[in-house]
Amino acid sequence: MRLVRQGIFRFQNFLQFSWHAFIQSITGKQYISDTIHQLDRVGMGSLFIVVLTGLFTGMVFTLQTGVGLQRFGVSHSVGKIVSIGIIKELGPVLTALVFAGRVGAGIASQISSMVVTEQIDAIEAEGIDPVKRVVVSRLIACLIMLPLLTMIMDAVALIGGAIICTNYLGVSTTVYWSDTYGILEGSDLLMGIIKPIVFGVIVSLCGSFYGMTAERDARGVGHATTRAVVVSTILVILFDFVITKVMIVIFG
Repeated sequence: MRLVRQGIFRFQNFLQFSWHAFIQSITGKQYISDTIHQLDRVGMGSLFIVVLTGLFTGMVFTLQTGVGLQRFGVSHSVGKIVSIGIIKELGPVLTALVFAGRVGAGIASQISSMVVTEQIDAIEAEGIDPVKRVVVSRLIACLIMLPLLTMIMDAVALIGGAIICTNYLGVSTTVYWSDTYGILEGSDLLMGIIKPIVFGVIVSLCGSFYGMTAERDARGVGHATTRAVVVSTILVILFDFVITKVMIVIFG
């Protein structure tokens, strides 16, 4: 029972923290230089692993899908399935999970280290809201960069699929790209954009919250980092289902 109360209390604190961060992100002074630095850090710093993950994800998914379709004699339709699967599901989710493991952990470790070394206390002593000074720039950076990284992963994954189709499945590049673009609708692209926006908010807020509430010792940094990654991963998977269900209800 005590664990349940602690969980409810922590969830309430997270909601209050999230609301405060959103308010601070749209009001008052904005630290533009910090935001630009974070954009470079979370964006360019994650580019290589996103490209690598996208390339091999597209190749593996296309290979598995194509081999399965060959049993039914419809391997020429592989582009349609790969396109929908990557744009609507694999691209946003895998990018978010990679992002959570790298950026979310980095945010939590950075902020928790600032808590341990009393830098957050120093910011408060100067009369500055630490959420405004530390959290908002990271929230905005994740909100911008995760959708962009998702688009890059989608493009690279589709290119990887084209390589497999041409070299292993005997499907011409023309047919593959024609099916890829022909099957997509506006609702598919919309889902592929909404998901990474929500996931970016989740990753940044989880990393920031667990960093700001870390215990003031060396062990607290490790705990904050682990909790941020685990919770953000769970929430990404949970909201992936919720968004998918809502979009299907709306668009069919």
